[in-house]
Amino acid sequence: MMFGFNPQYGFDMSFFGFILLFVVVVIPVVLACLFLVFLLVRKPGNGGPPRVKNADETRLIQEIHQGLLTMEQRIEALETIVLEAGERS
Repeated sequence: MMFGFNPQYGFDMSFFGFILLFVVVVIPVVLACLFLVFLLVRKPGNGGPPRVKNADETRLIQEIHQGLLTMEQRIEALETIVLEAGERS
């Protein structure tokens, strides 16, 4: 059976599972991380240009960025696994 839409049976359930995983897990995690970075970098007060307050915040932002890069690699690996599993069945 092909991955995705099948004219005889409609959509394959693994397709919906993949979409559900992406919408429920991946998008909220990425948005939450971006929101945290925005809060940490934004200058309090008049909303001027963003700046970093100290070395601890800089380190935290770098760790968040590295975590996002790692998560992106893992998501790409999961997409590959799901697509290959769909092609085999």
